[in-house]
Amino acid sequence: MNGAEVTDWLYLPPGRAAGDLRGLIVQVYPGQGGPDGWYGPDAQAYGIRPNVLAGAGFAVLSPTSPRDAPAATRGDEFARVVDLAVDAALAAHPELPADRIGVLGHSFGGYMALEIAVRSTRYKSYVASSGLYDMIGMWGETSPSARPNPEERMIYRMTQAFMESGQGLIGGTPWEAPDLYLANSPFMRAGDVSAPVLLLTADMDFIPMSQTEMMFSALYREGKTARMVTYWGEHHAPFSPANIRDRYQEIFDWFDETLPAGPTFRATAPAVVPKPEPRTRTPPPP
Repeated sequence: MNGAEVTDWLYLPPGRAAGDLRGLIVQVYPGQGGPDGWYGPDAQAYGIRPNVLAGAGFAVLSPTSPRDAPAATRGDEFARVVDLAVDAALAAHPELPADRIGVLGHSFGGYMALEIAVRSTRYKSYVASSGLYDMIGMWGETSPSARPNPEERMIYRMTQAFMESGQGLIGGTPWEAPDLYLANSPFMRAGDVSAPVLLLTADMDFIPMSQTEMMFSALYREGKTARMVTYWGEHHAPFSPANIRDRYQEIFDWFDETLPAGPTFRATAPAVVPKPEPRTRTPPPP
């Protein structure tokens, strides 16, 4: 990445022949990569687990991606490094289905997934879970749990700081940097999405579900293929065992529906938890 050697992780379904793969899922999150990343083998207790996806018959690539890319170039950098990681994985494993690749992200990874979706025509399907898509809206919104106490000023500072100097890294308020807020909002480029999008959200999520509702509304208005699933009573990640199972099934079914024709088998509980295979790549500088 930017001339430095990085490590990506590739999860392969145990006991599956190359022709039986349901597809290749690129699971993204800014700053992840290696065993300490969100989707490395030692940090799988949060969000959507790659070993579950692999156990269902998908190959899963967890690429290293930039955590602190400048807001002005961040979306382009996301697309570039994911392309490099996919190219490296296909070169090392030519049996992977190059024509059946989807992108999945949760939280800021959901944002990253749609930043790629508005820039790339390479990937055939997207899943964005609990993401943020309208940066100006995110700057001013509060979480559902904070709404009963509007006098608590810290609740406003949290989202403001998140957007200005936290993961948002915009560097100012919406009126100080309106162009950056707009340029970093997938919502504002919904018309550029060329692949189907599954949006997952929950009404108690600290990232307000209005972010997902706005993105779905924009995709619907543009005539895109999209589905929105809301988990009522759930938070940033579901706690109900039934909802956890349902969320995985929604993802499996979505990729089966939207990736080009491949195997028709359905997922069962994996008998073996697949172990990831690290792949090191040295991408060229931009």
